[in-house]
Amino acid sequence: MPTMMDEEEGHRLTADILRLAVSAAANCNAADVEVDTFDVSAGTKKGDNFSCIMKVVELKAKVNGEEREFNFMTKGLPLQPAREQMTRKVSQSYN
Repeated sequence: MPTMMDEEEGHRLTADILRLAVSAAANCNAADVEVDTFDVSAGTKKGDNFSCIMKVVELKAKVNGEEREFNFMTKGLPLQPAREQMTRKVSQSYN
């Protein structure tokens, strides 16, 4: 299982978040999912999507004891604090 340092370094995806994504995709309870490994890579070219970060997640997990592979595209807030704050303000203005 990836460590918290591995998970938080460069992105905000954690094994717990991915377990919930897998349980939704596999239509099962999160308790029945064990994330074995995951790899996160860029989902877009550098400079695209200024207001968000797109990532591709490839992961292996056991679902009800059966090894399976999943691929997800995620969208998240920028890691740079000023850009994150701007994105949050813009998003709140639409609510």
